[in-house]
Amino acid sequence: MSNVEIIPTLRYFKNFDNCYEIVKNYATLHINRIRFNLVNNDIHDYHDFFSKLYETYYTAIHSIPNILLDIPYPCYKNRIYQDHTQAQYIKENDIIILTTEYDTNDRHTFIVDANLPLASIKNNSTIIIGDGELLLTVIQTNHNTLTARALNSSELRGPRSVIFSQHAYQENSNKSMFNAICGLIRNYNIKNICLSLVENHQQVQIIKKEINEHNIYDFHLIPKIETPKSVKGLSSILKSCTEIIIGRGDLGLLTDYIHLTDTIDFISELCCKEQVKVIIATDVLQSLTTRSIPSRADIVDLNYLAKKRANGVILTSNLSIHRSFTNAVEIINKMFDTYSI
Repeated sequence: MSNVEIIPTLRYFKNFDNCYEIVKNYATLHINRIRFNLVNNDIHDYHDFFSKLYETYYTAIHSIPNILLDIPYPCYKNRIYQDHTQAQYIKENDIIILTTEYDTNDRHTFIVDANLPLASIKNNSTIIIGDGELLLTVIQTNHNTLTARALNSSELRGPRSVIFSQHAYQENSNKSMFNAICGLIRNYNIKNICLSLVENHQQVQIIKKEINEHNIYDFHLIPKIETPKSVKGLSSILKSCTEIIIGRGDLGLLTDYIHLTDTIDFISELCCKEQVKVIIATDVLQSLTTRSIPSRADIVDLNYLAKKRANGVILTSNLSIHRSFTNAVEIINKMFDTYSI
């Protein structure tokens, strides 16, 4: 078995019918940590989820999960939310509505964060949904509704990030939500906390202090590097941690993606010099959710990560509960055994 850590991602779900088999499979494959991406659901829902998850873990393998909790602090991404349980298929030239006002079952209407300045978005500007899977061009805006046209066809599932020309993420000043998250960390003995959109050493120290104020001390913070300012402030950020996560999706969209591998090279080399572990996120072997054999692009990507000696890879929530997960783990271990020298 290779030395690379494989970290599956679980998202919030209500149906635990298959969770027992998933947990048993993770144990068989020697999965250590599980990433959970905290988005803007009601925190009480997360309490219920973690309670059932821990119960399932104990029933299945007489242990508790080692959670890597990805929290929307110090900043959070602008997101669209769908009031649907199934994937939504968008066709090229479909008219899409983004609104802060109401819930809807219309597959062409999406809820966005209430404080997004939709009226300031200019006509004909481009909106990027997710990691670039859907592009929209703006037709019309008003105070709380934006109308756009799809520039390509795509499938959307669950909350997705949304990037406007000047609005990709915002500082999170919601103290009540932070207090509720600290309650989750304390109640479920969570040791690994991933910080979103970190851009400097001071932000890490502030979050650490605020968590300490809840009488929580046994944890470590993992900054996620995903913006140009994150890269610029990397030297100071590395003083605060023993490992970082490279969020390649947002990093590629918010920087010049033509130079993305150069940026990852720079981050990896500096982390190696400072003896900080590097975990890679975003769509590793994602093609296995739709095919039995990885795409050539996925193989080349994984080969690059192995040669860069990444310490860990994070798999998406779709792949992490897919029947191909075991195959993905085997491919990753084989690739790293062969090329991580």
